[in-house]
Amino acid sequence: MSVKGVRNLFYIWQPYKDGCKIKTNDPTWNFTSNDGKKVKIKSPQEFKHTLSIILNGLIIRDFNIIKFDEYRNDDLDSKPGTWEHYVS
Repeated sequence: MSVKGVRNLFYIWQPYKDGCKIKTNDPTWNFTSNDGKKVKIKSPQEFKHTLSIILNGLIIRDFNIIKFDEYRNDDLDSKPGTWEHYVS
Protein backbone atom coordinates (compact mmCIF):
# COMPACT_ATOMS: atom_id res chain seq x y z
CA MET A 1 0.00 0.00 0.00
CA SER A 2 1.31 3.43 -0.74
CA VAL A 3 0.12 6.70 0.70
CA LYS A 4 1.11 9.94 -0.99
CA GLY A 5 3.91 11.64 0.94
CA VAL A 6 4.39 8.73 3.38
CA ARG A 7 7.18 6.16 3.12
CA ASN A 8 7.58 2.81 4.85
CA LEU A 9 3.98 2.67 6.04
CA PHE A 10 2.60 -0.46 7.64
CA TYR A 11 -0.21 -1.09 10.05
CA ILE A 12 0.43 -2.64 13.44
CA TRP A 13 -2.73 -4.59 14.16
CA GLN A 14 -1.32 -6.76 16.94
CA PRO A 15 0.42 -5.65 20.13
CA TYR A 16 4.16 -5.03 19.79
CA LYS A 17 4.96 -6.71 23.08
CA ASP A 18 7.63 -9.27 23.87
CA GLY A 19 6.22 -12.77 24.25
CA CYS A 20 2.87 -11.89 22.65
CA LYS A 21 1.37 -14.71 20.59
CA ILE A 22 1.34 -13.96 16.87
CA LYS A 23 -2.11 -14.36 15.34
CA THR A 24 -2.42 -15.46 11.74
CA ASN A 25 -5.27 -15.52 9.26
CA ASP A 26 -4.17 -18.92 7.97
CA PRO A 27 -3.16 -21.36 10.74
CA THR A 28 -1.44 -23.69 8.27
CA TRP A 29 1.81 -23.78 6.35
CA ASN A 30 1.19 -24.47 2.67
CA PHE A 31 4.12 -25.46 0.49
CA THR A 32 5.30 -27.81 -2.21
CA SER A 33 7.64 -30.63 -1.18
CA ASN A 34 10.82 -31.56 -3.07
CA ASP A 35 8.91 -34.24 -4.97
CA GLY A 36 6.25 -31.73 -6.12
CA LYS A 37 3.45 -32.69 -3.73
CA LYS A 38 1.28 -29.98 -2.17
CA VAL A 39 1.68 -30.08 1.61
CA LYS A 40 -0.50 -28.41 4.24
CA ILE A 41 0.46 -28.71 7.91
CA LYS A 42 -0.59 -26.96 11.09
CA SER A 43 1.79 -24.08 11.79
CA PRO A 44 3.49 -23.82 15.19
CA GLN A 45 2.57 -21.04 17.59
CA GLU A 46 4.94 -18.14 17.07
CA PHE A 47 5.69 -15.36 19.52
CA LYS A 48 6.83 -11.77 19.02
CA HIS A 49 10.14 -10.61 20.38
CA THR A 50 11.08 -6.96 20.43
CA LEU A 51 14.35 -5.99 18.81
CA SER A 52 15.73 -4.80 22.16
CA ILE A 53 15.03 -8.21 23.76
CA ILE A 54 16.77 -10.02 20.92
CA LEU A 55 19.83 -7.74 20.79
CA ASN A 56 20.22 -7.40 24.57
CA GLY A 57 19.88 -11.17 24.94
CA LEU A 58 22.80 -11.61 22.55
CA ILE A 59 24.85 -8.86 24.22
CA ILE A 60 24.57 -10.30 27.75
CA ARG A 61 25.86 -13.59 26.33
CA ASP A 62 29.00 -11.78 25.12
CA PHE A 63 27.91 -11.73 21.49
CA ASN A 64 29.64 -8.81 19.81
CA ILE A 65 27.59 -6.90 17.29
CA ILE A 66 29.94 -5.29 14.82
CA LYS A 67 27.35 -4.06 12.33
CA PHE A 68 23.58 -4.11 12.09
CA ASP A 69 21.94 -3.56 8.72
CA GLU A 70 18.64 -4.30 7.02
CA TYR A 71 17.87 -5.25 3.46
CA ARG A 72 15.29 -2.78 2.19
CA ASN A 73 13.47 -2.11 -1.02
CA ASP A 74 12.01 1.37 -1.53
CA ASP A 75 9.59 0.24 -4.26
CA LEU A 76 6.31 0.71 -2.37
CA ASP A 77 4.32 -0.46 -5.40
CA SER A 78 6.01 -3.85 -5.75
CA LYS A 79 3.80 -6.86 -6.43
CA PRO A 80 2.27 -8.42 -3.26
CA GLY A 81 3.71 -11.83 -2.49
CA THR A 82 7.15 -11.04 -3.89
CA TRP A 83 10.38 -10.61 -1.92
CA GLU A 84 10.51 -6.98 -3.05
CA HIS A 85 7.06 -6.37 -1.51
CA TYR A 86 8.06 -8.11 1.73
CA VAL A 87 11.12 -5.92 2.24
CA SER A 88 9.55 -2.64 1.12
